[in-house]
Amino acid sequence: MFKTKRYFDTHALTYIVNSLVSDFESKLCAVNKLINADFLLLGVRNQGEATTLVALNQQKRIENFTYQLPGSPCDIVFEQDFCFYPANICELFPDDSLLQEMGIHSYLGCSIKNEAGENVGILAALFRQPIEDDTTLSIPFRLFVDYLTAFTQKCYLDKRTESHLDLLNEVQRISKTGAWEYQESSNTLFWSDEVYRIYGVQPTMELTLDKALEPIKAQYKDDFRRGLRDVLESGKSYDAEIEITDTNNHTKWVRVTGVPQRDDDNKIVAVCGAFEDITETKQLIQLNEERSEHIISSTTSMTLYLQ
Repeated sequence: MFKTKRYFDTHALTYIVNSLVSDFESKLCAVNKLINADFLLLGVRNQGEATTLVALNQQKRIENFTYQLPGSPCDIVFEQDFCFYPANICELFPDDSLLQEMGIHSYLGCSIKNEAGENVGILAALFRQPIEDDTTLSIPFRLFVDYLTAFTQKCYLDKRTESHLDLLNEVQRISKTGAWEYQESSNTLFWSDEVYRIYGVQPTMELTLDKALEPIKAQYKDDFRRGLRDVLESGKSYDAEIEITDTNNHTKWVRVTGVPQRDDDNKIVAVCGAFEDITETKQLIQLNEERSEHIISSTTSMTLYLQ
């Protein structure tokens, strides 16, 4: 839902409201203090029906319900984006039995659109008495719908970002490749989750460059420091294979790469790169070399025997 679409749709709006129903309820209660509607309904369209996600009777939340759209003012809202009927709503929509049952006289409705301009939801205010045909209700109502739309889009983007990060973390886990960044001016170091896993430490560990160097075997530490210095001072990329010992005392081979990051003035301000666990690859190479040596040794022995 969140990975594949740039803008929220009906399904995403439903999910977001259900996930944050208390927040949406409080926002609707707040605006209803201004407009004083008898019923305030936030809903979505599903073919020829509409289903409420949050429904208020004045300041009290009531059970959600589904109603027919054809012959209702809500159907007009989905076509025209905004409708305001100050009186005689039941006479204007005689086929809408719900309006009759609820004793509604006036109606105010506005569609909820995503950034692509698609109608994905509706906010409707229903009144049991006629209301004046002026802007004292319609302006704050439409401003609130704009705010609600922006809030929903933000929630959707947050969920989309979270979903992408989950996907990225899963890809990192499968490929055993993490990301890192070092900023010299503040002496701060960032690791993605996979780097923590490779080191065998918790993501809550406070990071410093010295702590990051501790698991690196002694014969590689100076080379890593020189490589990092070369990136920071001359912009030369770093690419090396080194050995580390994780917190479980397991020896691992990792490939570390680093490239410079520059500011708007083209000054190098940081180094970022990848941290890849290549232990299995190294073990396979070593195994193949041992097998090759064994084959060569066996072949040589056989040749000497035959001679």
